[in-house]
Amino acid sequence: MAADTAPSRTNADAPKDCPRPAEHLAWIVVPHEEVLSMRLPILPLAFASATLAVLAAAGIDAAATQTAHAASGPSSVRQAPHPGWRGPGYGYDVANSAYFHGGGIKTTPILDIDKLEDRGLLRTQPSSDFDQSITVGSNLSEYSRSLTTSVGVSGGIGAFRASVRTSFGSFSSVSTETAFITNNAVARKRQYWIEGGSRIRNLTPYLMPEFKEDVNDPKVEPEELFRTYGTHLLHNVGFGGVLSMNYRHNNISNASTRSLSIEAQAAYGAISGSTSTSDERRSRNLVSNSEISIRSSGGTNSIDVTSIDAAKASFTTWQGSIDPDNSKSLAFVGGPAANAALDTWAWPIWDFADSRARRREIEDRFDAALRANASYFKTLQEPPTYVQEIHVAAAKSATAAEAQLRQRLGSGDFVMYPAPWDLNRRAGGSFIYLGYTTTTDPSEAVTDVVITSGKNGNHYARAGVRYRPTNVDLNQGAGGAYLWLLSTRNPAAAAQRGKVVRSLGVQINNDKTANIGVGPGWTIEATDLNRGAGGAHIYLWSQLQAPNPLAEAQNRNIRRRP
Repeated sequence: MAADTAPSRTNADAPKDCPRPAEHLAWIVVPHEEVLSMRLPILPLAFASATLAVLAAAGIDAAATQTAHAASGPSSVRQAPHPGWRGPGYGYDVANSAYFHGGGIKTTPILDIDKLEDRGLLRTQPSSDFDQSITVGSNLSEYSRSLTTSVGVSGGIGAFRASVRTSFGSFSSVSTETAFITNNAVARKRQYWIEGGSRIRNLTPYLMPEFKEDVNDPKVEPEELFRTYGTHLLHNVGFGGVLSMNYRHNNISNASTRSLSIEAQAAYGAISGSTSTSDERRSRNLVSNSEISIRSSGGTNSIDVTSIDAAKASFTTWQGSIDPDNSKSLAFVGGPAANAALDTWAWPIWDFADSRARRREIEDRFDAALRANASYFKTLQEPPTYVQEIHVAAAKSATAAEAQLRQRLGSGDFVMYPAPWDLNRRAGGSFIYLGYTTTTDPSEAVTDVVITSGKNGNHYARAGVRYRPTNVDLNQGAGGAYLWLLSTRNPAAAAQRGKVVRSLGVQINNDKTANIGVGPGWTIEATDLNRGAGGAHIYLWSQLQAPNPLAEAQNRNIRRRP
């Protein structure tokens, strides 16, 4: 690549406080992983005694794959890695693997391990690093964006497709109200890296001939490269243990991602033994409305997930069994330190192609894979809908009023409250029904709804914005006050800044308690829609929500075009 070289990095190969010389590594460890899963149905359960069914318990018998010359002590001399469990010099599939999972490391090496070993360039040292990485999304697409960003891919979406299946199980679709939460508690116990690996020119002399031929051969499709070698070459990674707590949460209260993140942290505290009374309450709220999967990797002991109490009782033993000097206890945990961006510990494989055109071709196919993943997530979960336009119809009969409302709503998507949800119920006069069209575009959504009164009250303006009337007196033919319903889609007049109206609900009874179409997190309009006309007490409810615009699959900082 003399005439057309790929870029290089300037960051150090290891942390600045890394002792030199560091321990040499004849080769990397065979990590041991226990994967334990449980599912908790969406039921109100007592937190302390919630029994969780174990769905799967899968592990790798690392001892069965060790060669006779496995060594003890921090220098960890040569061991035969189990297929799929590799480290520096091997490829990692960022597009389609599961994050924090060694199965995403390919079995075909990109670099000549023996040559690196002979030159003393494979290095290791113990580390002591612990962090919690919480990924939250109010839908699958937002979860993917959060996960992709947490790895250091700003503004991206679509990486680590298999994380959804690994963390939450298989499903063909989920409801709009389902939120997705993962809390990864990561204990890094040992770092492995290639000396000089942060500069691509230091690695190219060690490329395997087969990889060098394939990455430059236009007849080899990029997808085949990804299947064989992964999308990125690992050169500086961490090993240790991960406790992964995953929640498919029925977010009926429309809690913010920040609130869900706090609850996830509290749930981890309940298992690790660092919880407070308030944390227990938050944890209980999350657990009682979620399906839960718990996975542990690393450690010679595993987390007992048959119950919350059992998991709590086994946590300390599991954590203590992650030994930096015991290769059987170590699992792949991603980068060498908390919050290490992907481009500090892995190189895109296209950067090793000789020509600019070939690098661009492979990179573009990687982009396409991320876009395909983003589209796949969208098919699993319908986007939320919002109130687009409100209609009210009045007529002398229920049938006529309903027909009139249907005509006004048109042929698109809509919600309507026909009989028995008459807004003049038990007050006489016209039959009055409410409905609204819906949209998935928050920029087209209603931002505020008001009820005004007075004979000439069918006009309203606020913050310089004129509201749109429905032109029907909500007490038509029944006497009482003149009442009008008006709305706006202008963000400048939003009921709550940054929020739009997700749904409307009608409540007909005497005690102002929610019924049709109404749930937690809703607000009530204070005006009785039968005011002064007698009859039933009728109230309008609205649900406000901050929209979550989806990011496009750009992932610019995971790609470095020359």
